[in-house]
Amino acid sequence: MECLDLARKKQAKYYNLKKKPAPVYKEGEMVLLLRKFIKTRHLNSKLDYRYIGPFQVVKMIGSNAVQLDISKEYPKLHPVFNVSLIVRYIGPNAYVDRGLIEGIKEKYYADKDVVDWTLLKSILDARLVRKGKYEYLLLWNNSTVGNDTWVAEEHLPEKLNLCIKKFQEVHGELFGLAKQKRNKKTATASEGL
Repeated sequence: MECLDLARKKQAKYYNLKKKPAPVYKEGEMVLLLRKFIKTRHLNSKLDYRYIGPFQVVKMIGSNAVQLDISKEYPKLHPVFNVSLIVRYIGPNAYVDRGLIEGIKEKYYADKDVVDWTLLKSILDARLVRKGKYEYLLLWNNSTVGNDTWVAEEHLPEKLNLCIKKFQEVHGELFGLAKQKRNKKTATASEGL
């Protein structure tokens, strides 16, 4: 019997190392409900929302169950759920100055303290991003191999216009200049037929 008690205690010890206590929710707190066992009318559950809500907590039932106020949205659904199916709701107002800020790249490249354009060594490459919009691969004096940066054309300062024009003349095939010449030749050949 001693061996069984010792084994049981040892198993409980290692099992409890991986377990954390169930979260406690207060009355009135907003939570999201995992839509794991709830059927919706969407055609494909894979493309449906993972969580539904937010719902207000009515009360905790024991330490592992929560009663939610879901009577308006889901009147036929039982309102008590296990805590493993519930996640705290963090509203959009909780994150101040976080996320995508409009014009962040423009501010970054316009700031003289952040980007020192005098350290630009050369333009290595160009690529078409959108119709008529190019990005340039820039090599810096202080950068190591592989740390070259792609910068959009509109973020480059005006003092680099001469450098860009020289690059466009040398690498005309990147900008469709060779394509235009080829099209002219084929057009004159087809006119002769």
